[in-house]
Amino acid sequence: MGDSKKVDLDRIKSEVEAMIVAEGGVVQTGEFVDERRMEYAIGKERRGVYIAKRFMVKEGSGDVSGTLSKKLLLRSDILRFLVVRAEGLPSLEESQERVKRSADTRRSRPQGRYVSNRERAPRAATPTSVASDKPALSDTEIDKKLGEVLDI
Repeated sequence: MGDSKKVDLDRIKSEVEAMIVAEGGVVQTGEFVDERRMEYAIGKERRGVYIAKRFMVKEGSGDVSGTLSKKLLLRSDILRFLVVRAEGLPSLEESQERVKRSADTRRSRPQGRYVSNRERAPRAATPTSVASDKPALSDTEIDKKLGEVLDI
């Protein structure tokens, strides 16, 4: 949901929970809430509130996720949603902790201009001429040496 609807957050959460219960689901305790800037604007919203909630549905109770999805699509205050099977996913507490850790590492990075690895690497010294006891070869001598080496 968008940042502008944050004042209605509790009302929206309770209405969605009521939808789940009406479809025969049981809402589990605990939730994951995160506020962040969205990758792209949806309507006029640039920031969003992400909420993850777990619920259980009895086997054989029909297509609860499909019915719930249809009801959520009709709500204008919910911008996007995703209903998935939670088997094998980490707990909501683990997810919340992982997001906090990644936010802390982002904050600890130095702010300012981006510096690529190429700019950070020390510059190689410019090649200088090496003093030699041998005199420089003329073009004909170089051609002769190349002919010997290449067997021409």
